[in-house]
Amino acid sequence: MKIWNKKSLAKEDGNALILVLLVILLFSSIGLSMIQSSLNSVSLSNGEIKEQSAYYIAESGITYTLEQIQQALDAVEDLNKMTDEQYYNYVNANILTGTEPRIITTFEKQKDVQPVAMVTVKLNGVSADRSIRGYLITSTGQVGERKKTLQTSYSLSLERKPGPSLPSNLGIYAKGKVVLANGVVTGDILLDSNAQHILEVTGNPKIYGSVYTLPSSHTKTILAPTWWLDQNQPKVYKEELDLGITLPDFPSASEFDFKLIPNTTFKAGNNQYDVISNGNINISNWIVSDYELTPDQNYKINNITLSSNYRLTINVKDKDVSLYVNSIQGTGHLDVKSQPGGSLTIYLADNISLNGHLNESDGNDLFMYIGPSTGKTKVVKSSGYGKFNASVYAKDADLEFVGSAAMNGSILSGGESVKVTGASQVNAPKKLIFAPNAHVEVIEGGTVNGGIISNTFTISGGAKVNAKSVELEDLPFFDETSSETNLIVREGMIKEINNP
Repeated sequence: MKIWNKKSLAKEDGNALILVLLVILLFSSIGLSMIQSSLNSVSLSNGEIKEQSAYYIAESGITYTLEQIQQALDAVEDLNKMTDEQYYNYVNANILTGTEPRIITTFEKQKDVQPVAMVTVKLNGVSADRSIRGYLITSTGQVGERKKTLQTSYSLSLERKPGPSLPSNLGIYAKGKVVLANGVVTGDILLDSNAQHILEVTGNPKIYGSVYTLPSSHTKTILAPTWWLDQNQPKVYKEELDLGITLPDFPSASEFDFKLIPNTTFKAGNNQYDVISNGNINISNWIVSDYELTPDQNYKINNITLSSNYRLTINVKDKDVSLYVNSIQGTGHLDVKSQPGGSLTIYLADNISLNGHLNESDGNDLFMYIGPSTGKTKVVKSSGYGKFNASVYAKDADLEFVGSAAMNGSILSGGESVKVTGASQVNAPKKLIFAPNAHVEVIEGGTVNGGIISNTFTISGGAKVNAKSVELEDLPFFDETSSETNLIVREGMIKEINNP
């Protein structure tokens, strides 16, 4: 039997206390280590978040800058009107940042810290022919003390394509049948069809030029008496003939939404006359027998009416003035007076029926749009001895120049008929009748001094077509189709670089 004494009990109690203290110390050490590790993990996580945020801020800076560049590029309405140097000078003025970066602060705060993107756009090279410009976009995103810098390349190049052009000796171009009953064609005849007998000779016409057909054209392109072929021996060549030209866009009437022309009373001594009333211009009184209108802006006019051989002169000075007019009618004359750089454009909603001269001067300063037909097809006719001096673009109207009318100006028409007849003479100083949907007739002594583009064509009765050289960029209404310039944009990959 073991006997406990006080000394042994005291010794055992001391050992137990030491053991407990050691265990407590061990667990305390482990706890402190875990706490420190947890704090380090939290600190590392916050740093990673800020670093990742800085990356995204830098990326957003590049995206925002690319959007701003695109807006600057889109603001250029017509590249064709600018040289390469002019365009790139504009681009550089709008996108380069210079020595100081562009600061972007439109980001949400992160725990009261404002993220910032610092972006620079610098020129990074010019091609040998100076048609390509390279740019370098550098964006540094910063959140607190954390930074990330990204970079991407960006290049612009202008690709200029010459617009469609016409042969220098164009007399007649047709997609359908051409009938030469009589008359003289001085110029080449282009037959854009492979149909049999697409050119038919029924009388004794003269061709002072060559005949061009498609490579796939029928072997019997010309239907003509043997004696005529033997006597004239026409020169026939095969060639691709698609001219690549279409009618320009026709404006909408809504584009001419102008203020109604104000009322005007003309006074002469004790006499006075309401020459403009409720949007109508009336040249129907002796005191306005030679009235001059000087518009100071674009206007809408309901109707222009002339009588008794009176004259209305519209003086535009050196301005480009546009008028929306419902109709022009009566017995009288309408003239345009201008200084260098000035011109008058009339959008004619209804029609013109004028027994007199239209712009008796020369036709180089009057441009007329004939609006679309409503119901029956419009017919625009110049007859008698009247001069009709304007360049005309008819949406779908048929055009007739009869009697001894004289017409100076280019003719564009989406209609189905253009007729020059009875000693009429169409002198196109701009050198073109462009009516790709129409049957064009030059008959009974009519004369066209200029090229003709038609669907089908007839010449007879001693009529004449005299070819002229045609440059589309010199023609009215074709300004937007004379050439084509494409802007090619290339964006590089976004890459991270070392912080500067």
